[in-house]
Amino acid sequence: MLHLLRNGTFIAPFYVFIKSSEAATEDIIRVLQLSEWDLHEGPMEQTFQRDYRHFYLTRTEGWLHIMDDGYFTLWHDQAFRRRIPALSRYFPIFTCWVSDSDQSFGFQLFSKGNIVREYIVENADANRIVTFRNHGKPLKIEKEALQQKDPEDKVLSVASGLGINVQHNLSDISVYWKKLG
Repeated sequence: MLHLLRNGTFIAPFYVFIKSSEAATEDIIRVLQLSEWDLHEGPMEQTFQRDYRHFYLTRTEGWLHIMDDGYFTLWHDQAFRRRIPALSRYFPIFTCWVSDSDQSFGFQLFSKGNIVREYIVENADANRIVTFRNHGKPLKIEKEALQQKDPEDKVLSVASGLGINVQHNLSDISVYWKKLG
């Protein structure tokens, strides 16, 4: 199962980090409308079936981590993504993503129902940027983080700079899944 980790971090194309107490976890799942997903009770490798989609949940040092599957299931769920700013009225939220086909990446920081910081580079191919969004005051860690070569390292360095521990233990990750169709 080591192939699920990269430099100690669970591999996911889209992360949602929510600064919250453990007691708030069930409420967060309900507000994000993830309650329809079933918690898988067996080994993680038993969940890898073509007709299922997944998200992964863990917690480190005051941050709830919601991590997407390789199909970008949560990322493509526009309704899910629209619920994030509303939830940030109660909890600070940092989201970040990386593309699976080019050097695109982005991150957003939400607080008190608003987007505080957004940095997005899309279709970065052969040193050419097609879309670029840069909204809000840059975070202190950004300059150093954005010098990283790999998009995953860039966004996860920003997360770390915000105090999010992105080192994961596979035995602490819960798998939620639902069957397609």
